[in-house]
Amino acid sequence: MLRWYPAEWRAEHEAVVVGILLDQADARGDARPRLGDRFALAIGGLRHRFGVAEGRRAAVIVPLVLAVAFLLFDVSVITWSPGVVYPGALGPFSNPTVIVAGLFVVALAAAATGRNAAARWIALGTVATQLCLSLLAALFGWLGPSLPTTVLIVGFGVIAALPWRTPLATGISLSALLALFSYMLIGDIAAAALPIPGADIGIAIAQVAVLVAVIAVIAIAARHARRLEPQAKTP
Repeated sequence: MLRWYPAEWRAEHEAVVVGILLDQADARGDARPRLGDRFALAIGGLRHRFGVAEGRRAAVIVPLVLAVAFLLFDVSVITWSPGVVYPGALGPFSNPTVIVAGLFVVALAAAATGRNAAARWIALGTVATQLCLSLLAALFGWLGPSLPTTVLIVGFGVIAALPWRTPLATGISLSALLALFSYMLIGDIAAAALPIPGADIGIAIAQVAVLVAVIAVIAIAARHARRLEPQAKTP
């Protein structure tokens, strides 16, 4: 159950945490810890094993490269619309996503030259910019950035700003992000294909609900794990 945690952490805390879990199970009349406890410890263990580390250039550069590649395609193929005026257009672009693309290019340049701290701060600022643009697009009816694009770009930015400790963790995070983007994109395509009034709104609400639910479950599990871990420090 505690194999999710690093070996050095288990050597110091395993006996105490197991004792706490068994005491809690006994107080509830359970024969063993509940599934919720096991899930919480899995999240807590991953947080310790793959926690944020400083100076990991590859973990910063890889998501930035992916973000720049995606945005270059977006601004050159999707939003490039010279001579056409749209609400929220910025010059020859149908929406201001090009601003985010420029910021990511700057962040990538900083990371490539070893300025990791600057790259991470720029990535974090880019996340805030993307969220603001998405909010403005929703309020004023701009042609983007869309919700799937926002999810993908914000995800790349967060992974770059808070890099994981190992390549495996970075790969898992990026894979999960791309899977989520695919889910959101399929929802958008389905909304456009369904000739039902309000279908797009319903699908968008469902997409956001799933996203919020996943984040909430992970956050609750991590919080539960943290409540167990401090007790383990003082046997």
